[in-house]
Amino acid sequence: MVDRRSGIPAFRQVAADLRQKISAGTYAPGDQLPSERDLVETYGVSRPTVRDAVDMLRAEGVVN
Repeated sequence: MVDRRSGIPAFRQVAADLRQKISAGTYAPGDQLPSERDLVETYGVSRPTVRDAVDMLRAEGVVN
């Protein structure tokens, strides 16, 4: 799901996709996001990349 040729860092792509899913209601307020392991498998990225994406969403106030 991450396009490594896009020029957009992988963590930003993951964060954008998660943000869209939250906005669309795939993850409702109060729901937990999938585990790091699940996100790593879903997006085909490393754990630090997933952590950076979630940290970005946390800094934006999108997740707690």
